Amino acid sequence: MGRITKDGPYVFRVNANDFRRPHVHVEFGGRTVRIDLRTGAFMDQPPAGHQGAIRAAYRRNLRAILAEFDKFHPVDEGDDDDN
Repeated sequence: MGRITKDGPYVFRVNANDFRRPHVHVEFGGRTVRIDLRTGAFMDQPPAGHQGAIRAAYRRNLRAILAEFDKFHPVDEGDDDDN
């Protein structure tokens, strides 16, 4: 998994071999949650006290996250498959 950026305690990564719905992994304090890149929604529940900070870091770094994701997973406008 390639590290895209670090924002405070949060490390954002994209897995080149991960073909499920478009998402980014957020690692922090030995934990990992995923954020859906189409909706911005958490795919995993973050621990109490982290949701707002993760969301803010995600927004600050969204352009870099999407650019890196697109390197590994070019967008196919007709692909609506979540698998």
